[in-house]
Amino acid sequence: MTTSFGAANTAIFSDPKLQITSFNGLKSSSNLINVHRFVHVSSISPNTSIIRAVSAPVKPETAVEPKRSKVEIIKEHSNFIRYPLKEEMMNDAPNINEAATQLIKFHGSYLQYDRNEKGAKSYSFMLRTKNPSGKVSNRLYLVMDDLADQFGIGTLRLTTRQTFQLHGVLKQNMKTVMGTIIRNMGSTLGACGDLNRNVLAPPAPLSRKDYLFAQETAENIAALLTPQSGFYYDVWVDGERFMTAEPPEVVKARNDNSHGTNFTDSPEPIYGTQFLPRKFKIAVAVPTDNSVDILTNDIGVVVVSDDNGEPQGFNLYVSFYSHYNFNAAKESLGAPVKVLSCDREVTRSSPWSRLLPNGKGWPAPIIVGPFLGPSLCEDAIVHRAAFYLSFYTPYLLLISSKFCDKVGGGMGRTHRLESTFPRLAEPLGYVPKEDILYAIKAIVVTQRENGRRDDRKYSRMKYLISSWGIEKFRSVVEQYYGKKFEPFRELPEWEFKSFLGWHDQGDGNLFCGLHVDSGRIKGEMKKTLREVIEKYNLDVRITANQNLILCDIRHSWKRQITTMLAQGGLLEPRYVDPLNVTAMACPALPMCPLAITEAERGIPDILKRVRAVLEKVGLKYNESVVVRITGCPNGCARPYMAELGLVGDGPNSYQIWLGGTPNQSSLARTFLNKVKIQELEKVLEPLFYYWRRNRNAKESFGDFSNRMGFEKLQEFVDNWEGIPKSLEKFRLGLFADEETYLAVDKLAKLQNKTAHQLAMEIIRNYVAGEQNGKITE
Repeated sequence: MTTSFGAANTAIFSDPKLQITSFNGLKSSSNLINVHRFVHVSSISPNTSIIRAVSAPVKPETAVEPKRSKVEIIKEHSNFIRYPLKEEMMNDAPNINEAATQLIKFHGSYLQYDRNEKGAKSYSFMLRTKNPSGKVSNRLYLVMDDLADQFGIGTLRLTTRQTFQLHGVLKQNMKTVMGTIIRNMGSTLGACGDLNRNVLAPPAPLSRKDYLFAQETAENIAALLTPQSGFYYDVWVDGERFMTAEPPEVVKARNDNSHGTNFTDSPEPIYGTQFLPRKFKIAVAVPTDNSVDILTNDIGVVVVSDDNGEPQGFNLYVSFYSHYNFNAAKESLGAPVKVLSCDREVTRSSPWSRLLPNGKGWPAPIIVGPFLGPSLCEDAIVHRAAFYLSFYTPYLLLISSKFCDKVGGGMGRTHRLESTFPRLAEPLGYVPKEDILYAIKAIVVTQRENGRRDDRKYSRMKYLISSWGIEKFRSVVEQYYGKKFEPFRELPEWEFKSFLGWHDQGDGNLFCGLHVDSGRIKGEMKKTLREVIEKYNLDVRITANQNLILCDIRHSWKRQITTMLAQGGLLEPRYVDPLNVTAMACPALPMCPLAITEAERGIPDILKRVRAVLEKVGLKYNESVVVRITGCPNGCARPYMAELGLVGDGPNSYQIWLGGTPNQSSLARTFLNKVKIQELEKVLEPLFYYWRRNRNAKESFGDFSNRMGFEKLQEFVDNWEGIPKSLEKFRLGLFADEETYLAVDKLAKLQNKTAHQLAMEIIRNYVAGEQNGKITE
């Protein structure tokens, strides 16, 4: 079979300023779907225009050798992700070569070294498991706990994609560790690399039809997109297979080739030799429950049920929602530009037709962009797909990606490269429940065939959709799917659900959600969890917010388990600072090679400082904001969805992102660059003060930021002269009198804390002692 690679082929028009870029898929040209040429004006620079035709195959006689990234060549020559990894793992070197370093990602591992150590590099490997829906059996949890002590650094880390990470495994121990995980019905296959990653789903073990169906669907999608060529078992267990029986509907969907989706006679019918252009992320959710950050995935799958609670099908989201920097566009045009306003009642899920000017004449010229919400209405009209409206007016101007400062369906981006961006997902359509695997497969194949393979910065599916527009993307997917998508079903508002604390499962048992700071299980907490999980033979679930759920607990066990957990420092959520409950951080330094500055190690102090500022401006203890921190712009902790996102952009320096919302349905925007960590209060104090003074009833900090607009927020920061004297009073709150407050405040200052923080610590310790039986009257 002749294979052409999905990379850019370039031909030049007679006008040297116009450039045509086309993309070939991975399959032979004879099998390519015939799609009409689509020309997309993607630049409005006054000096040059770039036109892209992104789907028409290049004729053989004019085709040039497509440019491919180095990773694509490594995959091609790897014998389905085996060579040279297998050979490299057998030599005595502490590390592996570059090609093997790329390939081991597909096996669920990264080569790392401790960046704090000077001199020769101390290499080790990080392993990441694959746990659809975050489900972890009792047996696997205990095995992972043992492996962390025997071969790791003594900690387990819960990730933002409902998996474990095990750090510090030496090369000579890798086969033992991998083999142990596999033989205990675990897997790391596909937890990293250019293929489908772990499939998320609501972790709560509720006996509800929609939750059970969502979790089953996540497991089926994961099975559908699991590699089939056996390379994983060849490398780690000498070819021995440890696989559970797959549901027949999964096998049928994988083998179906009625619409040209598969590589025939290939050990990888969906992935082929080249797999996907980049990583691919899928999440399944139920209406209202956004515990999985559904809009940050390449594909979001939402269960749709009838009035009796019976699942009927799924709404599908994909990434195409864009937001443009209109001020930058206006400045670049160097001419007066009129921006058409839209109806303030329009919501993000509204049909594009509602955004049209109702037959009235268009102003000229017009900047067209997508709708982000009422607060941005004046600057937002329609999605990038409004390109199609250009048939109605010669004055329509489509803003190119050079003016794009945020979009969605993936969190990764690159500093100082505005053509890369985070992106949210938006509706694609509805499919009946029996078709979900075929629809997912069609979307994945569309990305496999057309995603860029020449420059990995632009290889995620969000860039394909940004280039094509949603209508073309939907059309191509429907050809692989074999059907038209049905209209998107109406959904209620999203809500973030943490599932912390004690809850009824609905089957007579309880579950208990436990908060774990930054997902790091260590020390006394690790020991206590081991004792509880082992003693009561509990299965667990990992949440997408880096927390842990203990499942299937009998009512008679609740009191004893509560006492044991408290002894290990695992308190009920009412005793945890609300800031910590929603905060997330990536591991960053010292092990991540991409980290620019601190995240996990820095977040405890940063949260204390944020709490101190909230208190200083007069906000109560139950007031909170969603804080997420990453050490680089790749966005592993999803900082671009936070109300306050800190993204490392230099040593001890962060970009500040504002505008995310507590229910994780809005994308934040860059507010400030290069803010030194020691200067954080100078930014937060005025922002929080004016939030307290000027917010609407129950208005979150993120909604307030969007309503005010960044120009006004910047004015608050620039003109800040400190909290007015009238507010600098004793904040008694917890204290009955001024004398007690002053005494506690004096002690708190010795520990670099506020009086409120110290008082809450004393109360928590007292409560823990009560629960432990250490304090008696």
